[in-house]
Amino acid sequence: MITLWTYMKEAWEEHARFFKEAAPGIAEDNLRMAFDACVRTIVILILFLLTTPLIIQGWTPSIYHILFLPASMFCLLLCLWGRERKLREKGSTAICIFYIFVTFLFLFLIDTFGTPENPACFIPVIYMGILPLFALPLWFSYTFIFFVETLFVVTVHAMKPASVAQYDIFISLVGAGCSVALLNLMLSLRLKAYWKQVEYKRMSEQDALSGIYNKRGGMAASAQYIAENNPKTTCTLLIIDLDDFKNVNDTKGHQAGDLLLGCVGELLRKEFRSSDIIVRFGGDEFVILLKNNASRTMAENKAKKIQAALRQRSMELLGRPVTCSIGIGLAEKTEVDFESFFHQVDTALYDAKGEDGKGHMVIRNYKKP
Repeated sequence: MITLWTYMKEAWEEHARFFKEAAPGIAEDNLRMAFDACVRTIVILILFLLTTPLIIQGWTPSIYHILFLPASMFCLLLCLWGRERKLREKGSTAICIFYIFVTFLFLFLIDTFGTPENPACFIPVIYMGILPLFALPLWFSYTFIFFVETLFVVTVHAMKPASVAQYDIFISLVGAGCSVALLNLMLSLRLKAYWKQVEYKRMSEQDALSGIYNKRGGMAASAQYIAENNPKTTCTLLIIDLDDFKNVNDTKGHQAGDLLLGCVGELLRKEFRSSDIIVRFGGDEFVILLKNNASRTMAENKAKKIQAALRQRSMELLGRPVTCSIGIGLAEKTEVDFESFFHQVDTALYDAKGEDGKGHMVIRNYKKP
């Protein structure tokens, strides 16, 4: 029982993380799927209205059949409007839910009030054909299915002959059950595809030697953080340069140099938070962006710890101390231009190395260009 509860809890947390982290992509895919589904709904409905009288003698469309066509066209226009306006997650999701609601509403009316003497044709099928198309939280899909099924059972039981009603109830329950199974299967496939995509992205943005961000991934993440928090960004930017690293390669070999770089990455991961952005900028340079912190004392203490840990670790690995120079920039509740900020901190690093070239730091406040 505990194992089952743990499994369900972990699955729920995984689903919640997926819908939170992938929200923009999910909304875009859902809106595109709603547009495609609207087009297909309109085409199928037109074909149905044209061909059914040829197949079933005496058949005439009900008012619900006829109204379903303009309602679907309205949904299509709504999807086009949403795509043109590039709506955010809530707007796109609202359009998708509206399309689902309209489709179920008219098919429900057709299968009940539109054909009170005949078995239902559409509700059992649409259970499996609509909801699994969209990436929506399971709680919403389950609640929607329960609500529709309950209303459908009550309606057909009240207005259809018993022989027809029991058939409708049975086949709709089968459709609802299959829909639940398909929803879980589709969400499982979406989760696997998403985590693979996340892993590939992580690998493309990670420096293989040091296990931290590479230049491309780290700079993009830093710029994104600042853009999202402007005009009141608070952060600390550090640029670290290993002193005389070329001499390490020349005297100890490139393998020893690579080992040292890997150790620097490990030291930085231990010293900074997992939410901070740690980057191997290139060669022997590292960049760290501390989020939501612009304390001069904290930055100075962090820099001193890094310098001390590097000296100790390099003595253990190479039998000689390796020092580093550090440029530090502080930005507190201000609008930050990332390129200008980086240039200012790079200048601070240059000044730190200019004192005597080894083991110094320079701290400066960010100045708007």
